[in-house]
Amino acid sequence: LSACDLPLGGRRVTAAANSVEAACPDCGVVSTRVHQRTRQKVKDLGVGGKDIELVIIKPRFLCSEAACARRTF
Repeated sequence: LSACDLPLGGRRVTAAANSVEAACPDCGVVSTRVHQRTRQKVKDLGVGGKDIELVIIKPRFLCSEAACARRTF
């Protein structure tokens, strides 16, 4: 999505997962309902002597099965 230079040197790279559906790990029902999108800093990477901060924006899905104990995944 974007890449920008950080004030103290290095670079921040932001990427987004393109998942539109996922299966609940508890009941296996496939859901397309996104509960929220979360930002996760994966790791500080060193590339070519520069610090790289990788941020992933990923969906958190809502389980569609009413009988399932897990609400989000």
